Amino acid sequence: MATDEGPAAAASAPSAPSPPPAPGAADPQLDRVAALAARVLDAPVGLVSLLEGEVELLPGVAGLPEPWATTRTVAREHAICRHVVAGGRALAVPDAREHPLMSGSRAVQALGLVGYLGLPVTDDHGRVLGAVCVGDRRRRDWTPEETALLADLTSLGADRVRLVALRTAADALRRGDAAGRVLQRSLLTELPAHPLPGVALAVDYRPAQGSLQVGGDWYDAFPLPDGRLALVVGDVVGHDVEAAAVMGQMRSLLRGAAYHPHDRPSQVLERLDTSSTGLGLDTLATCVYAELDVTGAAPELHLSNAGHPPPLLVRSDGSCAFLAARDTDVLLGLGRGRRQDLGVPLGPGDRVLLYSDGLVEARDRTLDEGLARLLRAAPAGARGPLAAWVRGVAGRLLAPQPVDDAVLLAVGLERPAGAR
Repeated sequence: MATDEGPAAAASAPSAPSPPPAPGAADPQLDRVAALAARVLDAPVGLVSLLEGEVELLPGVAGLPEPWATTRTVAREHAICRHVVAGGRALAVPDAREHPLMSGSRAVQALGLVGYLGLPVTDDHGRVLGAVCVGDRRRRDWTPEETALLADLTSLGADRVRLVALRTAADALRRGDAAGRVLQRSLLTELPAHPLPGVALAVDYRPAQGSLQVGGDWYDAFPLPDGRLALVVGDVVGHDVEAAAVMGQMRSLLRGAAYHPHDRPSQVLERLDTSSTGLGLDTLATCVYAELDVTGAAPELHLSNAGHPPPLLVRSDGSCAFLAARDTDVLLGLGRGRRQDLGVPLGPGDRVLLYSDGLVEARDRTLDEGLARLLRAAPAGARGPLAAWVRGVAGRLLAPQPVDDAVLLAVGLERPAGAR
C-alpha cells in the first residue's frame, strides 16, 4: 500500500521482516471475508489474521502488497493484530502514527498504515485467536456503525477462522510441538460438574493405539438455556489430525445450533448439517444428539441419530435396550433429509450410554456381534457409581491398546436414598 506521499515513499519505508511462507496459510473463504470487509468499510486493505506461536498468519488478505501477500506471515513482534488479541475487544485507531502502541511498528511504517479497525475472533473457551480488520492510508474516525458492520462480518468468518486455527494446530501436532499439545487438550471436553439436580455424568475416552491422542471421535455435554441437558457423541470420518480439526469445528457448530430455540433434537442435527455443508467442511460424520429433560412430572430423554450406533438404556432393574428409531437416518454431510426423533421416559436408577463405534466394531466381528457383547457387558456393576460402571464397560469390551478410538458418555439418574 502506498502512503499519502505516493508509491516512492512507500518503497523507501523500512520493511518489516516476515518469516518464510506458512504452508497452507492462505484460505480462499477468508480471502473473501477480507475483501468484503475492505469493500463494505471502504478501506484499501482487509485482513483476517491468526496468531500462532511467534508469527501472525494471514489466511485472509485483500489489498496487501508483497511480500506479505505471498508469505502470509508477519513476525509476532511486528503484528498489529496482537494488540487486538491482548485487549480482547474492538480496537479503533484513527491514526496509527499517533498511537502509543503502533507508532513505532515497522509493519505500520512499511504499509503506510494510518487508520486501523480490528475485531477479535475467539474460540469456544473465549481465547482470542486473531482478528478481522481493515486498514486505510488516511486518518479514519471510525463510527459505531462501522464498528458494528465489521463485527457482523467477523461473526460470519469466525467459524472458518476457528477451523483454520485447528488445522494449524493439527500441523503443529504432527511436528510434536507445544501448539499440538494445546490442540489435544482443547478437543477433550470437560463435563459439567453439576449438570442437573439428581443427574450424574461420566465419560471414558480411549485413543487408538499409536495415535496422537486425538482423532475424529468427540463427545460433549452442556446445559441448554431452557433447563435441558444436551448430550452428544459423534465421529468424523478419518483417524488423523485433520479429522480432529474438523471434529472440533463440528462440535462448535453443534453447540451453536443447540442454543437456538428448537422443538426437537432432529432440528439441531438438521442445522448442523446445513451449516457444516455451507461452510465447506466437506466431511462425513455420524452423531447422536440427545436432550435430557427433568423439568416435567417425569424425566424424559429425547434424541435424534445421524447414522451413529444406538445409545443403550440400562434400567434400574438391570434390563437393557438399544434406543433406535425404526429406520436409520443418513450421516451428516450427505445432504438434508428427513430426520427422526425418539423419546423415552426415565426413572430413578436408570442410565443411558452413548458411545462411538470403536466400542462395538472390530475387524474380527460384525457390528451386530459387537452390539450383542455390549448388551451382555452392560448390566455388570450398573448399580454402582456411574464413573466406575463406564470404566468397567470399556475394560470388558476394549483391548488394552485399541485399534480405534472409543468414547463412552453416560448419564444416570440418582436412586432415592436407601434404595438398593
